[in-house]
Amino acid sequence: MLPLLLTSVLHLHLLLGPLLLQLLRLLQIVWLLLLLLLLLLLLLRLLLVVLVLPLLLLLLLLLLLL
Repeated sequence: MLPLLLTSVLHLHLLLGPLLLQLLRLLQIVWLLLLLLLLLLLLLRLLLVVLVLPLLLLLLLLLLLL
């Protein structure tokens, strides 16, 4: 009974091993994509601050001068 159980567990392990590896790879890819997205959002926010704030200040100055 025990050897049969061991062999069936081994078979399960052999079957699930590649699947688990593929799942881990998928998780890594998803993680990397999320990190890239976060970086892009931070960059966009930085660009927004760098580009929009001076424009707003210029508009305010123009309004004040008028």
